[in-house]
Amino acid sequence: MSTIRRVVGGALFHVPHPHPPEQPHAGPGPGAAARTGAVTAVSAAALFLLGVNTTGINTALRAIAADLGVGTTALGWAVGSYMLAVAALVVLGGRLGDMAGHRFTLVTGSAVFAVGAVVAAACDGEGMLIAGRVLQGVGAAALMPSTMAVLRLTWPPERQGVALGLWGAVAGLAFAVGPLIGGAFTDGPSWRWLWWAGAVWAVLVGCAAAVVLRPLPRGSGERGVDVPGVLLLSVGLTALLAGLQQIPAWGAASAATVVSFVVAAVALAALVRVEARRSAPLLHLYLLRRPPLLAACIGTAVNTLFLIGFLYFFNLYALSPDTLGYSAVRASLALLPYGVCVFAVSMAIGPLCDRVGYRWPVAGGRRHGPVRCGRPVAGRCGR
Repeated sequence: MSTIRRVVGGALFHVPHPHPPEQPHAGPGPGAAARTGAVTAVSAAALFLLGVNTTGINTALRAIAADLGVGTTALGWAVGSYMLAVAALVVLGGRLGDMAGHRFTLVTGSAVFAVGAVVAAACDGEGMLIAGRVLQGVGAAALMPSTMAVLRLTWPPERQGVALGLWGAVAGLAFAVGPLIGGAFTDGPSWRWLWWAGAVWAVLVGCAAAVVLRPLPRGSGERGVDVPGVLLLSVGLTALLAGLQQIPAWGAASAATVVSFVVAAVALAALVRVEARRSAPLLHLYLLRRPPLLAACIGTAVNTLFLIGFLYFFNLYALSPDTLGYSAVRASLALLPYGVCVFAVSMAIGPLCDRVGYRWPVAGGRRHGPVRCGRPVAGRCGR
């Protein structure tokens, strides 16, 4: 199977592609099952931390606004700045994992995330809160790719679907209980405990990763980061988010809004031009010429856009005394069925993908028989 086919097949499932047999993984041997279980537990713990941090804040928004005396614009930045940092730096996080080893990025990312959580927990105004969220986003950008990569390096090729199904199930579980945890802290001791607890959890994840992931490869040792790519992506996304976020305050036709959108367009256009000419780009844009991969990226973007937006506005609506007037815990319980469904389907879909490949489960269709392709793997195609 070609490298492009593995990349495209993995992208359709919104997971990293299965590795070829020659890459290292925890194969048969004494203690292999225990090592695989330990690495999976570290990956799951880090992913659970990120999921809870992403969704837990939503049920605390009203309490944060009342405590700090901030409005919806500041709350939007508290949510959006974290997502912006992740979006701008997650590709760089994956690149650093390849260069320095995923043990390094997991430990370092956990440390940065913990510092950001402490800053957010101890904040006395919107500036500190947003700064803490940005730091958390930087740490999450390092953590996220490695939670996938350590599974790819540890699980055998024939069980990649199971491993990544577990990854999806943990993400679904975190999305399900994240609002509940945030609501429990908000209705109980304080919304600040969502981040105090997150800081402790991040430290534990970093310590566990430092020990458990020691046998994993240390990285390629390559040097060099696509600095222009990182800067252009960061500037473009920041300007775009600033323009969208500040429209209510600045006005849609104001000079500041127009300048933000112009800067975003120029930076992102320059990013495409620069990345197409670099020998080791941050973004391999040529892959987007493949229709399945492009469709997977668009689908993921649309799904994430509406999911994060739904969680944010649903909680504002549910918690407001002028609408539903729910408590933080009750609003979280209303969201629980969504996460439970994601958990259940992810647990079931992983083994299925090991049998039939990734394309048909994603498309929601049914496999009727072998399909001719370049090079079959164990009688199956489309992996």
